[in-house]
Amino acid sequence: MSHRSESSIIRRSLLTSATVGALLLAAPALWAQAAAELSFHRATVVRAPLDTAVPQSSDLFALACATSASCSAGGSYKAGGGLVEAMVVSRSNGHWLRAVSLQLPMNAAAQPFAEVNGLACISAGNCVAVGDYQYQGGSGKPEAFIATQRRGRWSRAFVPALPANASPTASNQLEGVSCLRTGYCAAIGNYRDLAGNEQIVALAKPVAGHWGQGVEVTAPVQAGSAPRAFMEGISCTAPGACVAVGPYDSGTNELAMGAVELTGTWRRAVSLRLPPNANGTFAALRSISCTTAGSCLAVGAYSLGGDGAFRALGVTESKGHFGRAFEITAVPGGVGANPDSELNHVSCIRHGPCVAVGFVRNKARHFVAMYAIRSAGHWAAAFEKLPASAATGRSQDSELGSVSCSPTGTCTAVGFYAATGGGNRADAASTG
Repeated sequence: MSHRSESSIIRRSLLTSATVGALLLAAPALWAQAAAELSFHRATVVRAPLDTAVPQSSDLFALACATSASCSAGGSYKAGGGLVEAMVVSRSNGHWLRAVSLQLPMNAAAQPFAEVNGLACISAGNCVAVGDYQYQGGSGKPEAFIATQRRGRWSRAFVPALPANASPTASNQLEGVSCLRTGYCAAIGNYRDLAGNEQIVALAKPVAGHWGQGVEVTAPVQAGSAPRAFMEGISCTAPGACVAVGPYDSGTNELAMGAVELTGTWRRAVSLRLPPNANGTFAALRSISCTTAGSCLAVGAYSLGGDGAFRALGVTESKGHFGRAFEITAVPGGVGANPDSELNHVSCIRHGPCVAVGFVRNKARHFVAMYAIRSAGHWAAAFEKLPASAATGRSQDSELGSVSCSPTGTCTAVGFYAATGGGNRADAASTG
């Protein structure tokens, strides 16, 4: 339904609580107990906008929670006539409201194929969403947008100013955004330059002011002279101090990269070292979460072996340097030996555990939503408890796209599941 869904490994053809956290740091043997205490309740259906098609088809890719009871989420849905529109939805006082269609820029095409890819909140009801849509006369090319929520209401999205060398024939996307409680925000994505190359773009909004013009972040050396680079995740710990991750095309393979911003200047992105069992044909980082400057965890997936198998991937960043990426082997029980898995998003609690979400392939070869918890260096995983309306049998696929943990340790996750009667439905689950 969306380019973000299509970019997931399952849809690509591979080439061939804070208290609990403190307890964990003091006694690593209790990490499993903490994982149990962070377990998610059964997911609830997030009601799609009133103009949704029948059967419904909706998905949530992005989420940010300012408090344990106040969250904003975004994604896409299929409206009447088959139009794919961007949608946003709020959780207030612990209850999810009905989603609404996000107003796109005035030049949106009749079929906009729009979606919200990233979301961040400054405070409850004051958030920023980024994504892309197709524009009139664009011949199917995407254009990036930014939308702002103030006091619970979303304004019409606008097109940000791209770098001076951006092609006038737009092909631009924003994938991730990070905001501080001071009001500072930064976004990351990609744009097409005058030479037709797909470059990394970063934008920033000062504490008091408007979004500035985008700047190019230089792709890794291995990307060559005609790069195809796509940053997807970003996390900031101070104004001008951010870390971003994503995939890039080396010319023959798609590999993982990361970039660090210090004192307002982005360093050149670097290619990341993969696990020893990687076959080197595919690796991508989807999300990163930093609790303090120099303490970050990113997640994604990579390919291994010659049979198209893929595994969840993790990597840490500390003081401007990325470690070697590692395989995340934790999966729920009952899925068989060495199942395929991918993590789409991660959220870390300061002085506590990190929670990541994605999917795993079960014995019946269905993709099933899961979450994984990292505490004291150990990982544990469990299935999402799907709503009662979830399909079974051949149509039971589900996936979690985003997770956000509040400073108090309550976490919320969003995604989609295949529903009985056809179509996908957006859902959400929380630990609190």
